[in-house]
Amino acid sequence: MKKTLALLATLTLAFAPIHAAHADDGSPGDEPTVRAGGGRFDAIVDKKRKAREGRVRTGDREPASTAGAGYITPVVRKRLVPTCTGNGPDAFSDVCQGALAGCPAPDEVQFWVYREVAGTPPGWARDPGVVCLAPTDPAVAAAVDPAVLIPAIVDREFQRVVVLKAVPVVQPLPDTLVRFPTRFATSTARSYDIPLTLLGQSVVITATAASYTWQFGDGTSTTITTAAARTEHSFSDTGSRTARVDITWTGTFRINGGPAQDVTGTATTTGQPVTLQVKQARSELIAPR
Repeated sequence: MKKTLALLATLTLAFAPIHAAHADDGSPGDEPTVRAGGGRFDAIVDKKRKAREGRVRTGDREPASTAGAGYITPVVRKRLVPTCTGNGPDAFSDVCQGALAGCPAPDEVQFWVYREVAGTPPGWARDPGVVCLAPTDPAVAAAVDPAVLIPAIVDREFQRVVVLKAVPVVQPLPDTLVRFPTRFATSTARSYDIPLTLLGQSVVITATAASYTWQFGDGTSTTITTAAARTEHSFSDTGSRTARVDITWTGTFRINGGPAQDVTGTATTTGQPVTLQVKQARSELIAPR
């Protein structure tokens, strides 16, 4: 019994200075930290104090601006996700044309921004609104694999980079006759390569003529798919006519010499015009000599 009383008295004296350390203004001070040889009780109480101060244990790393060795503020992860149906912060495999066309600048990509506080439920939360960033922005390069983004950029840029115009070849020229078959063709190559550099990657687009549409200048037209766009046309009236051939292009592309991939969509170039005079043939009797 005497030994028990002596132990209680010792504990009472040990805790007395710690309780006196609380703030005098009524606000709670630090919870008691007992350092009796680094025991378990010391560690538990110290964790409670750090938790109340809003700091999280992270091991041996800590920003220089954060007080308290070994502690930092909660880590927030941020993830950029293209604004396409089916895409999310955990995984996405598509950069749709909606994400490429939704920004004021033509070369930007539209993203949702997701944030996650490490270890805090319910996980990822999406910020209100969207952000627009150029494909060359370091944040985009870190968030989106070039193999996913480049095909979408190629699809968007295909109509802009395909500029080859058909050059018409007409016989006879500059004059032809009413109801006389006039031959039309083009000397423009049926396919050609367009080398580009996108996101630091070598990209080669191959444009191939899928069809040719002749506009004869008399209100009629015809579409053909034969090589060189060869066709014939007879004019029914006299007068000046301006003809041209428009080409509809399809395409494929290769990234760093890899396998060919199809371009989504087509491009159309308006051909160079050529003017010819349609005349009426006259018959004349010539007396033999």
